[in-house]
Amino acid sequence: MLEDNLLDPDREGLQVSRAMFDAMQRDAKADGAYFILAILPYQHRWWNGTAEESDKVVWRKMVSFVCTQQTSCVDLLPELLKVPPKEVRRHSPTRRLPLSLSDCGGECIQIRGRKVDGTA
Repeated sequence: MLEDNLLDPDREGLQVSRAMFDAMQRDAKADGAYFILAILPYQHRWWNGTAEESDKVVWRKMVSFVCTQQTSCVDLLPELLKVPPKEVRRHSPTRRLPLSLSDCGGECIQIRGRKVDGTA
């Protein structure tokens, strides 16, 4: 399955992604800026409660691989799993999402008035 290949550190897709993230971090540092990598799941199984323990193992392995060289890397999944599915407002894939957090004033992830860390 394509989704699974994108999470596998032994596959080219994730290796290329990590190389891109590492390059983005180097470029930001060279410019005197900060780069924060935020990892957010997109597969429906995380939002509807059907993810299995084996999915979580694969996820943690992927996060560990991707974040190895990152100074600031945030895995959003643990906090998002605490949110009841009915409280998660998902964006339509046809809707243009902000290109950066600055484009949306830090409100890209909307969980009915709560920040991802659970604070009001």
